[in-house]
Amino acid sequence: MGNEQLVISANETLVLADDLGLRDEVDKKLLQAWSLVQNTYGEGDSFRRLSDDIQDAYMYTISDLLDSVRSAWRELERRRMANR
Repeated sequence: MGNEQLVISANETLVLADDLGLRDEVDKKLLQAWSLVQNTYGEGDSFRRLSDDIQDAYMYTISDLLDSVRSAWRELERRRMANR
């Protein structure tokens, strides 16, 4: 092994930064969705005591978070395939 250096272009640096941003976004959104789901079946049936409108809004929020994760994941996969 010599003194090989990893040289990354400015464009590659931006792509890596974008990928890390997307990965952070995926992680954040998954954590938020997981936290919301945890509250639906915690102690007792407090979630089921909420009004139907609130339950619906709660579940739509989880769905929106997971849709965001799905979109970000697809973008990461698209970039991975483009950089092969």
